[in-house]
Amino acid sequence: MRPVRLRNLSRDPLVDKLRWVMLAVMLAGVGLTLTGQPSAFWRDPATAIRGDGLGIHDPTNHSFEFFLGHGWWAYLICSAGYLAAAFLLASALPRRLALVLLFTVTLAHVYAGTNWLAVRWHGGMLASSVYGLALGFPLAVGIAAVVPTGPELNRRIRWIAVVALLLDMSFTLLGQPHSYWSHPETAYEGNVVSRYFLVHGWSAFAAYDVVYAVGLLLAITALPRLAGLTLAFYFIIVGFDGASNWLFFVWRQGMPAVIGYASLVGVALVISAVGLQRPKPAAP
Repeated sequence: MRPVRLRNLSRDPLVDKLRWVMLAVMLAGVGLTLTGQPSAFWRDPATAIRGDGLGIHDPTNHSFEFFLGHGWWAYLICSAGYLAAAFLLASALPRRLALVLLFTVTLAHVYAGTNWLAVRWHGGMLASSVYGLALGFPLAVGIAAVVPTGPELNRRIRWIAVVALLLDMSFTLLGQPHSYWSHPETAYEGNVVSRYFLVHGWSAFAAYDVVYAVGLLLAITALPRLAGLTLAFYFIIVGFDGASNWLFFVWRQGMPAVIGYASLVGVALVISAVGLQRPKPAAP
């Protein structure tokens, strides 16, 4: 691997665009982490909390925010090193590996950020929509400017959005309590619309899932290219967050499971869609 030089950090236009998106999401997470701390934290760092509302040393879903226990300045120093390492690694890796890394880190930090909005500031189910709306358009613009033109990109990426949506809904059924299958009124679900169909039985919820997925597929296909791509990324982010909630809060698999799922989404995006590159013009 060639040594990384500052002048070579922008060698690939898509990597160049997405690493700034990643950096923005990471910085937003740092800001949410610090502003979400209780007032006692600034006097006693041992009282620091995580995005899920638990203390940083709580063994449940132990995460990476333990640096907060040494004070805000230690957290900022470690965060600066982490951000710089992620940025430089994405710049140094081969294109496809760099893109997988960028999507993985971005999605993982999106989920961490939604936890702060949902738990600390009581944003609930709307938290993932905030990130979906904030990131859907810049991701669509950045990718559409680099990958081949025409409807091919939307045709490919729409399936990733649909799979993310259906996986979230599948986890919803798998995560229901045992009582649900004989008493649907005991459904466990935070989304008001999904809960409405769940309490009418699993078959009603499954039918709703199918109609929802088909509607999303048709919408991404019918909309203009940029609008369809924005919608696809919105639902990829929302679906990813929804499934990650089951992994993290219900099945207690922690952030490693969320990161693993993020990497799978990143691989799918790179292989099926954004790994494409605009063809080089023919030599005169």
